Amino acid sequence: MLDPGNYVLEIRGIADPAGGTYSGSLDLTTAESQTTAPVPVPASLPLLVSGLGGLGLLRRRTRNRQDRARARTRTGRSIRAPR
Repeated sequence: MLDPGNYVLEIRGIADPAGGTYSGSLDLTTAESQTTAPVPVPASLPLLVSGLGGLGLLRRRTRNRQDRARARTRTGRSIRAPR
């Protein structure tokens, strides 16, 4: 970061061997106090996180049901989950 003050950038040179030239100047002035505001968290972020968590719980629940159904078909008997 630049300290407060005035800065000038000058560029000069030859553009091609035939003798063309180019030049440019950029004048930068910085302010005495530059403060940046913090970037707020979007309001939709907590909603997104809770929705993804709900989908994860739903997947876990259906996977457990599928595992219990597979166990029943392998053993030939009914297995009840504790409530």
